[in-house]
Amino acid sequence: MEVAGIVFHQVVLMFCMIAIGFFLAKKKMVTAEAARSFSSVLLKVVCPCLLINAYRQPKTDERTAGLLFAFGLAIVFHVIAVVVSRILIRKDEQNRYRLERMGAVYSNCGFMAFPILEALMGQEGIFYATAFVGIFNIVLWTEGIKTLIPETKLGLKKCILNPGCIAVIIGMITYFFEISYPSFLGETIEYVASMNTPLSMIITGIFLADVSFSATVRDKGVWKSMLTRTLIAPGIFLLLEALLRVDQWFAVAGMASIVTTICASCPSAASIILLPASNGMDEEGRQGAQIMAFTTLVSILTLPLMTFFTYQLL
Repeated sequence: MEVAGIVFHQVVLMFCMIAIGFFLAKKKMVTAEAARSFSSVLLKVVCPCLLINAYRQPKTDERTAGLLFAFGLAIVFHVIAVVVSRILIRKDEQNRYRLERMGAVYSNCGFMAFPILEALMGQEGIFYATAFVGIFNIVLWTEGIKTLIPETKLGLKKCILNPGCIAVIIGMITYFFEISYPSFLGETIEYVASMNTPLSMIITGIFLADVSFSATVRDKGVWKSMLTRTLIAPGIFLLLEALLRVDQWFAVAGMASIVTTICASCPSAASIILLPASNGMDEEGRQGAQIMAFTTLVSILTLPLMTFFTYQLL
């Protein structure tokens, strides 16, 4: 019941911030062009700062082992999610499958998972969650971009020189070399990182202003994306963890496994709105808003359910 309360609180908080963006758009106080500009700032500046800030932790052997293990688990989950999304969500002539697949693969792990993990495990849980966020960013800026814009040529340079990957590299260097930033720089990173949740939710609300909720509920593609994101992909991953008994491999393996599974069970990421918006793809942005809104609403039930089974099996 405690976990359910925490999840419910976070979802209500999210929708309150989304309502602000919704109101601003309906009153024409913010234009779609401004929303696209904010989206670019969020993806290329704010999100990387959030990731770098999360790695500013004291280094210990146990923490390092758990972190590396969490990285491995996050890779396994994203492979599962990508494969399952391609099996269940087939290509269509309208190319709506692109956002449906992205909604099925990418979770809103930063906003939804971090507060829940902090309540359940404290700062240690958040630290292991940074591994999931790190892999999320790498996969998003490679596989995600390729899904959204198939004609994009990735190459090694594009895979590495993007905001998400650069932030992961800086964060890992910060942690492993125990770099202590000057106070003015550290505080700047913290302040910018703190903008992530409100800014992403307000932008989401702006795009939701053009979304038809009745059409969303009737959209079979949205349902497929939602079920894959919240239950099927994380469910397969959890069963694999349980069968292999990964929680018993070493001291902190259980905590890393639980953290990864909770991150994997979150609703669709705001990135499925922000990436199309930052590339001038308004229709895709509205479709992403539909998927995110629906998965977030449904997560009031699915996230506590997945968390319960995670604690039972791991």
